[in-house]
Amino acid sequence: MVIDLDKCTGCQACSLACASENNLPVVPPEQARMRREIEWNEILLVEIGGEEVPLPRPCMNCDVASCVKVCPTGSRFYFSEGRVVLQSYDRCIGCRMCMCSCPYNANYFIWTEPDWRYTSLLNKDEVVFEGLGRVGPYPNVLWIPLKCIFCFHRLVRLKQDLEEGVAGGLSRIFKGPIGWEEVAKAIDVLMRYLTGEGEVDVELEGWEIRYLPACVSTCPARARIFGDLDDESSLASKYASSPRAFRLLEELGHSPKVIYLRPVRR
Repeated sequence: MVIDLDKCTGCQACSLACASENNLPVVPPEQARMRREIEWNEILLVEIGGEEVPLPRPCMNCDVASCVKVCPTGSRFYFSEGRVVLQSYDRCIGCRMCMCSCPYNANYFIWTEPDWRYTSLLNKDEVVFEGLGRVGPYPNVLWIPLKCIFCFHRLVRLKQDLEEGVAGGLSRIFKGPIGWEEVAKAIDVLMRYLTGEGEVDVELEGWEIRYLPACVSTCPARARIFGDLDDESSLASKYASSPRAFRLLEELGHSPKVIYLRPVRR
């Protein structure tokens, strides 16, 4: 994921979309006073080049993730395609080692039973890995830490819909055997459609952007670019190679997969 800080206005639409898509609980006032809010897409204010700018901070989904290294049960793991850092809710014992090890403070512990007043509106998507259990939107469990997973369940849904030929205009482009490489190329098509950068070979209906991470599809400034960084032809790779690109705390050696673009000096 590439985030252009020159475009980001700090409107927090990404934070709200993330909370809605992933069923993040709203903590009661007494928990908020203890700094126990659940914000997978926290908006920080940082100084860059003498100017204060908003900086969204999701999980970095690092290539060398400290949370994966220290997890005693293997509940934190790399998804083999794309190395997104996922979590098995059924394996986690709530020891919070991942929280202690993460230099980005991107993990949030569920301390109290949420007050679900509108359960009919909760996202029912769920991904289950054989031998690992549930992965996906927050599944209403207690006493475990959670984090952003780039809306992995949406990527799984895209793969399934492409296989079944019901992914709208994308199904007219990608036919036959569907692997994760085809999913990555479909994501790039959606990003080009969303940003208006580059031609799209087929007319899309518009609703296909629901396959993108919620923060990406919702951002009104189009400040977020999502895609395959290993594919040099992808829009995400193009932005990541910008001279304005940098990573947070890159010197620590975690190889974060969230890349920022510095604001343009005016």
